[in-house]
Amino acid sequence: MWQKTSLYFLFILSLSISCSSTHTDENENTSDTTFYGDNMDEAKSSSTVSANIIDNKILFIRSFYSEYIYETCTEDGSIPNMENIGKIEEKYCSKELLTKLNGLDYDPFLKAQDCDVEWLNNLDIKADTKDENWFTVSYSYTDYLNNKQNISIRLKIFPTDNHYQIIDIE
Repeated sequence: MWQKTSLYFLFILSLSISCSSTHTDENENTSDTTFYGDNMDEAKSSSTVSANIIDNKILFIRSFYSEYIYETCTEDGSIPNMENIGKIEEKYCSKELLTKLNGLDYDPFLKAQDCDVEWLNNLDIKADTKDENWFTVSYSYTDYLNNKQNISIRLKIFPTDNHYQIIDIE
């Protein structure tokens, strides 16, 4: 348990250090519009606000996956505590999404049967360049047959009164 907690702490620490570099220029929605006079300052401010919103959504998604993977992956291979996983899903997902996902026979957030906390080390989250509410979460791992598996999941994030929620998944 101590190793799991230490790994989680190191992950969160590295996340906070690298958070400002998570957002890249490819995530910014750019156009050929030319701004004149005072509109340039307004455009820069708008771009900064948009970048901050995207960074906050990426941090939200990373936080969800950290909690979700740590709860789903058991060190001894035992069945994870479904009640705790349900609480995490309720914390981060809309009720409509949870209703839509109810009864699935696979894990739509991981697209895998097994789980490993090491996946957090190569978890990559990118904003869609056309719609700032959609994000692609990807990671890779080597399966039991020694084949590399590349997993990609699209999430739609939407602001609520005081935080964000995952409202759709593809």
